[in-house]
Amino acid sequence: MLNKIYISKTQESHHIFAEKYFDTSDPISWIVSDLTSKLTFQKKIFEQQDLIPDETLLRAQEFWFQLFTRFYPEYKIASKECSLFFVKKFILETEHTWAHRSGTAQLALQYLNTLMPLLVHADHFELMKEFFTQQVPSFERWGHWYLLCHEIYQKFLNFKLIHPQWIPAHLLQVDSMHWEQKVYFDLGAQLQPIEAELILHLSRSMDVTVLIPKNKWTHQFQATLRSYDLFETLQVEATPPDFLFHYEHTAPERRLSFKKVPTQLSEIQDCVSEIRKAVAETALNLNEIAIAAPDMGVYWPVLSSYLKIEGIPAARGLTSTLKTLPSFHQWIARLKIENLDSDFSDIETDFYSDANADIPYAEFRSQLKNMYSLSELDKWNSLKIKYQNKNFLQKEIELVEFLEWSLPYWKQQNTEVLQSLIQRLYQDFPQHIRFQRSIWIQVLDFLSSRVEICVEEASQNGVQCLDIVSLKDLKVKKVFLLGLSDSGLRKSTPTLLHDFDVQFLKNQYGIHLSDVEKSDLEFEVFWNLQDTEKKYDLYFSQADFESNQLAPSRVWFLGAVEQHEGKIPLHTVADSRLSVQQLCFAAETTEEMLHNKDLFSKRILRDLGEWHSPWFEDRRPERLSASQIEDYLKCPFINASKKLYSLVDLPQLDLDVDFLTRGNVLHKAAEIIFKEYADLSSADMHLSEILDRASQDYQSQIKDPILWTYQKRNYELMLRKFIHFEQQLKIDFPELQPKYIEDSFSVCIDPYTGDLDSKESSGQDVESKGKVLLRGRLDRVDVDQRNELSVIVDYKYSFRDLKNFNTWIDDNKIQLLLYMYAVEKGVLKQNYRVIGAFYYGFKEGLRAKGFLDKEVDGVLFKSDASRNKTTADVKEQLYIQLKEKIVAVIQNMSAGQFEPQPEDVDDCKKCRWRTLCRAPHLN
Repeated sequence: MLNKIYISKTQESHHIFAEKYFDTSDPISWIVSDLTSKLTFQKKIFEQQDLIPDETLLRAQEFWFQLFTRFYPEYKIASKECSLFFVKKFILETEHTWAHRSGTAQLALQYLNTLMPLLVHADHFELMKEFFTQQVPSFERWGHWYLLCHEIYQKFLNFKLIHPQWIPAHLLQVDSMHWEQKVYFDLGAQLQPIEAELILHLSRSMDVTVLIPKNKWTHQFQATLRSYDLFETLQVEATPPDFLFHYEHTAPERRLSFKKVPTQLSEIQDCVSEIRKAVAETALNLNEIAIAAPDMGVYWPVLSSYLKIEGIPAARGLTSTLKTLPSFHQWIARLKIENLDSDFSDIETDFYSDANADIPYAEFRSQLKNMYSLSELDKWNSLKIKYQNKNFLQKEIELVEFLEWSLPYWKQQNTEVLQSLIQRLYQDFPQHIRFQRSIWIQVLDFLSSRVEICVEEASQNGVQCLDIVSLKDLKVKKVFLLGLSDSGLRKSTPTLLHDFDVQFLKNQYGIHLSDVEKSDLEFEVFWNLQDTEKKYDLYFSQADFESNQLAPSRVWFLGAVEQHEGKIPLHTVADSRLSVQQLCFAAETTEEMLHNKDLFSKRILRDLGEWHSPWFEDRRPERLSASQIEDYLKCPFINASKKLYSLVDLPQLDLDVDFLTRGNVLHKAAEIIFKEYADLSSADMHLSEILDRASQDYQSQIKDPILWTYQKRNYELMLRKFIHFEQQLKIDFPELQPKYIEDSFSVCIDPYTGDLDSKESSGQDVESKGKVLLRGRLDRVDVDQRNELSVIVDYKYSFRDLKNFNTWIDDNKIQLLLYMYAVEKGVLKQNYRVIGAFYYGFKEGLRAKGFLDKEVDGVLFKSDASRNKTTADVKEQLYIQLKEKIVAVIQNMSAGQFEPQPEDVDDCKKCRWRTLCRAPHLN
């Protein structure tokens, strides 16, 4: 027989429990929805009794499980993690090739959970054939998922496996069920439609009592409480919804306070400060205070830090997962390597777990970031020895066989955490189940992110931190409700079922599926607010932790409108100790924090972008190069990243040659041509040999020589153009001959005038003379027969983006101009007059884009481009401007000015250094 008891607030269920449990001689079973409610009722029992029978107080999931094991003892319960991997396995065994893509298993499990009341029906296939014939759009949306779930479910039955969420649907197939005691169900909004049908089925053979939430506003949650329609259809009033917060307060002050804050971080900060104030002013015990959120796991990493700094203990421990332990990372990485199923991250983790790794990490990452096979590890002897003789196994094996293979690779002495994982494996997976080794490794990796380890114990007398769904039975006096946004309280399933499908299947065939969109959390907030013995602070944040815009939930919005009479202000967030420390971190005592107004004001101005603290200390640079000066002129932060922090991204080996390697190969090849084939007559026939010599470093990095064979053809074409161009140049202008090829120089710069010291300089001269050492490398300098005039050539892959001398200063492209100035100042052992400076583009096979003295045009050199011709006076003016730029750069560097100062913010946002940059315009 089914009995119904209507309750208007959660305290009434406690009164009913006390009356039925303690005041009657007949034993009862009280069924609740969550663990917190169970613990609350347990506490009530322990106040009067020393023992609690197992069947007296159960969660709904535990109750259904105990019933299920009576009728289906041969079945094994598969956890969510176990079920997911079985779904993956079974999908691959089906003919649905569209489902063999990544992510299908997770969604298929969602469909199985939703459609299970349908799948257990004896005639479901015929029913769905009729349904899809009538509702073709539904078949187009999710008919293929139904067919896939049907096949997967049959495979689960063959293996005698069942997911915990499927148990109520299976119990409906039992003709007659019996429980030794009267059963009371106190599930609130967590009652599922299939559970309601099962309770009705159970009531036919025994006494069952259901506590039904019902008061003057529950009709507004008819969809949420639809599961109770099987017991009694709730009356829907025709009047429009009214504001729900008309309470008679038992105290003079307001019992409900609605606050709007900018971010979820602001919620935490204000909540923590209010807790400190409440404890100090009202003498509340910490265990009489609760912080609740739709999902406390989202808030807890940040909230725990604030509580710790504030000195407030919490009744929620700090946990981590096995996957966060380095030993597990190293173990999983090694298993993947041994199974020939690894990538760069696995090799990196395993190799550098050894403290004696002898390969620099920068070089290691450059060579192996784009790794295509483990055979590429043979380039280093230490890697070749460590990762050879792999024993690859493709066949499926049982769990015990997998553990026999994998456990020897665990190198840590501490095995306690490993034992917890093995225990979970045997608990979740039947021993006769067989997977390939790669799948077992995925199981280990997945479970290691689910098995928790305690980092910090919970305090028995601390602040309660829990989910909203667990709040209703908690006995506290002050509650802080966080995260009351619409998206936080309303959840929808990722399946393609519509409300129409759910209602049609219910009305036409009597099959009760879960609703597509759930508002049970919003109901739980309303339900908790009925408790007049508690005071509530309800928070809504305009943005989440990731700065995504949020909309207020109905429960918060209606109350805030009533409280603030339609004009909802932005709440001023109170200071917490952590926020004060962050703003005034330089202060030594609390009093100094409160009175250090200047520092506090500077921090505010910095947040507003009106004041910037210096990034680096004042110091004069000791060495500079043309590229470093250009980097500084482009963006000072880029120069600081490279020069002060040595943050240089080495190229990553790939199928295509990177820019740096390509330039090195072409430069080296040109050097070999001029030094060993000076007449250029036979160089054309030896290009293959020249390129092989020039690319020795690159070829040692790649494993497959065929790659270089194809790449070399393109370089041969470029060098052939280069040789033919130089041969024609020797015929047209025999006075000019290459004399300096790939020559390095070093010279001192006066930091106040920009003048160069004509004598050869070294690093030791810098400190003694108070100057800056300039270093450079000239690709090539051609000199005339009288040894007086020179032409500088700078090799580039392409000069498409380069410009002539008249834009060098404005565009901060000063490298070629600086080389001209250095050559004229005698860095090549004698002073040469520079009459030309050009870029040579290997791709175009031409010299262009540079500088040419008009006096020698057509005499020692001929150029068709008029834009690169000028006079000696213009050249001297360029030198003056160059020195001014160099002096400004040195002085700014000496003053520690390395803040980014881009001319174009859009270009700055595309910069590869933006992830490190702290510029205000990027935040």
